[in-house]
Amino acid sequence: MGEEGQMILLSALAACLCLLGVVACIAAIDGTSYMEAGRLSDDGMDNVRWAQDCALQRAAFYSSAYPWECRADAALKFKSDVDTSMDSLAGELLRHGTIYRFSLNGSLAGDYVASNPGNGTLNIDGVLVEHEGGRARICGCAYDAFAYDGVTAYRESRVLTFD
Repeated sequence: MGEEGQMILLSALAACLCLLGVVACIAAIDGTSYMEAGRLSDDGMDNVRWAQDCALQRAAFYSSAYPWECRADAALKFKSDVDTSMDSLAGELLRHGTIYRFSLNGSLAGDYVASNPGNGTLNIDGVLVEHEGGRARICGCAYDAFAYDGVTAYRESRVLTFD
């Protein structure tokens, strides 16, 4: 099997692992995470945040195998994996009566890069990429997340970095 075939298999495996992680997290969010009025509790929102961040970290891990010259491809792979995971998370939350939206935030990532000069991090449409040993490593992202349960709206804009 050629190198391209191996990358395709690795990409498919990464997407499956991201989805499995999200599904496991959503399964952990059961009826006990909701208040009597059907609202998503703060604990329930913490679980959503945890599932979201785990999916982001897993996508970063599987998108960091690109040479530095292909850093835009690494960012595109990360965004694709994130879109798949967040669509799955949104679908599960919608089944429980909560609207969920997630988007990468390029301007927030740009602010992060500008406030941390000298570390060699690049912002590629909200994806933070750094040069590490000739490879492009996804080291974080900036995002906006929104959840609405019919009563309460949760909004968060955040820069998440990965170790």
